[in-house]
Amino acid sequence: MATTVVEIERKYDVDEHVPFPDLVGLPDAARVDPRAPFMLSATYYDTEDLDLIRSGITLRRRTGGEDAGWHLELPVNGERHELQVLLGDVSEEPPPELTAILRGVVRDRPLVGVGAVDTRRTSTLLRAADGRLLAEVSDDRVTGRRLGADRREPEGWREWEVEFDVDRDGLADELERRLLAAGARPSARRAKLARILAATSPPAPGVATRKSKQTTASAALAPYLATQVAELVRLDPLVRADVPDAVHRMRVAGRRVRAVLGTYRGMFDRARTAPLRVEVKWLVDELGRPRDLEVLRDRLDVVLDSRGSTVGADISAEHGAAHRAAVEAMTSPRYFSLIDSLRDLIETPAWSSRAGKPAHKQLRAALVKDVRHLERAVARASRTTGTHDRALRLHDVRKAAKRIRYSVEAVEAVEAVVPVFGAGAERFAAILADMQEVLGDHHDAVVTRIEVLQLAERHPDLSVAAALSDLDAATAVQEHAYERTVRRLLRPKSRRWLR
Repeated sequence: MATTVVEIERKYDVDEHVPFPDLVGLPDAARVDPRAPFMLSATYYDTEDLDLIRSGITLRRRTGGEDAGWHLELPVNGERHELQVLLGDVSEEPPPELTAILRGVVRDRPLVGVGAVDTRRTSTLLRAADGRLLAEVSDDRVTGRRLGADRREPEGWREWEVEFDVDRDGLADELERRLLAAGARPSARRAKLARILAATSPPAPGVATRKSKQTTASAALAPYLATQVAELVRLDPLVRADVPDAVHRMRVAGRRVRAVLGTYRGMFDRARTAPLRVEVKWLVDELGRPRDLEVLRDRLDVVLDSRGSTVGADISAEHGAAHRAAVEAMTSPRYFSLIDSLRDLIETPAWSSRAGKPAHKQLRAALVKDVRHLERAVARASRTTGTHDRALRLHDVRKAAKRIRYSVEAVEAVEAVVPVFGAGAERFAAILADMQEVLGDHHDAVVTRIEVLQLAERHPDLSVAAALSDLDAATAVQEHAYERTVRRLLRPKSRRWLR
């Protein structure tokens, strides 16, 4: 079984004869414990085309030290999400619990040894006054070599590595100042393997630099669409590994792709993109159940407090089953076909003749239609009074707001060629984001209330009166917040940018 470790790591290149600095007196570090040098040996695995390292992922088999075993490192927002499996035997085949996580990246391509690294490590442990480990600072003398057909002479270098178990800004910043003052340089490479393979990540989508009125619709949409497809692909192994929030972020990336292909459907060859919208919706829906259970579990933890310990265990078990079902869907031919089709769409776009015309006029017309749809959804919700029916209508409002928000962000975000509509559109998107958040909380509270009532039927000893009261109060607050947001949204000046 794999165990998970989340670490924050900083690496530094350093010349051979630079003395290691004194680490006494760092913030929060009451004790400095040097360790005797020891040896580490690691064999790194990848496809022949280095798909893993190009995705920022490393898979290695390590011997020596206190964490001998298989290590799979996934990049998560500047941190390392590391899964470890004990060696167990002398097999040099990667364990199936790790290769399953990599299925979306490597498909059926075999994983082979591509590099080997031997490290003579001298570590210093920084501890708090109570003995807790705050950081490990390692002085590594490394020898690395390629494996396989492209063997080369071994390469040697020295580096300093700092690992934190949690984010410790004060300690990390002061420690970095000392290391840099001693002669270290921030390393451009995250992994030792990247140095001996000289592998790089694929370049980001190119960005043009034209004036807004000269920008075509295709030029405005292409960078954002490419970024969101790349995000879907990047999140694949994180979802399989059940990294916190990965399912949610993959759903958001899918919805953003679908919003662009839907709102701006006139800019595309619909014979190619209409089926893709259906397939992206399928993926988003498959990810929906584990995400809903994540939210429900967190909310029940709050509203039931200690009274719901057994309930929380039940929800966690249900979440585990839902996550396994989602991963099974992501291992199907249908899923791989979808990812391949989205990549093809980026490499060989399916633009219509309208996409070559000025973005401002073409995209504005599409957004006006969606804004009118949102206004009708708001009006229907305002005429609905029944609790259940109103919750459904407000959910429709939220979906309409979300689609417009993503569609506006597609041409106003940092990936855009230039902002097509400007500050007015950004303010409108910000209002939609507020509405989406308020209605999201409203929907979650309504769903949680239903779940609490059902739990009370299954667990007669569970006291839920206080929880129901809290949920009703929260729903009332969200209703008022929604009404305030609607008033902001419907002001004529909020939509002036659409003229």
